[in-house]
Amino acid sequence: MSLLSSNTAFTRYLIHPPPAENKANNIKERIFKGLKANTMPKVQSPQEEMIVGWVPFEKPFKPDFNTDTFTYGVDMLFSLRIDKKKIPAKLVQRELEVATEKKKEEQNRKVISRSEKNELKEQILDQLMVKTPFNSDIHNVCWNLNTNELFFLAGPNAAKEMFETLFLKSFEMKLIPLFAYTLANFKLGTLSNQDKEKLVTLSPSGV
Repeated sequence: MSLLSSNTAFTRYLIHPPPAENKANNIKERIFKGLKANTMPKVQSPQEEMIVGWVPFEKPFKPDFNTDTFTYGVDMLFSLRIDKKKIPAKLVQRELEVATEKKKEEQNRKVISRSEKNELKEQILDQLMVKTPFNSDIHNVCWNLNTNELFFLAGPNAAKEMFETLFLKSFEMKLIPLFAYTLANFKLGTLSNQDKEKLVTLSPSGV
């Protein structure tokens, strides 16, 4: 999903607590190490169904990181790439019917057991997994070091969950999604219990 897209969907986060590093170079080094440790592998196993990793913002299919590939002033720009295979259910069913009939003919049998059929299905899935190419989804990340805010450009909840998990693993920092309640609580100072109760009951205007 592009930063320049007119219909971009994004989630805004706050890194809380803020990173302990108080110098830009120190936090950049920490980010660099986290990106390098969890970069999308160049060589992918054909048996894998899904692979997730960081890639450079400008060259998502050339997963090589150095400090120049993600530093843009006070903003850190990089991307999450999700490579996934999807095998059509109808294709699996067709191949299973062919394999089932072949086995019955070879063994001169009218039926085969459910366990045998399940075993055939697993073999077919393994074979198709190797032949099926990956589809890549790329979600951009913009991290401002001055505000400790981060924008993740993605719509599906599954992508956001994978992003939050890999972010914590890579940088050992917690992300707080910013919406009305958390924005008021973290950006406007600590709210009183009375104000928090009022905030929880608010709903969007119909205007």
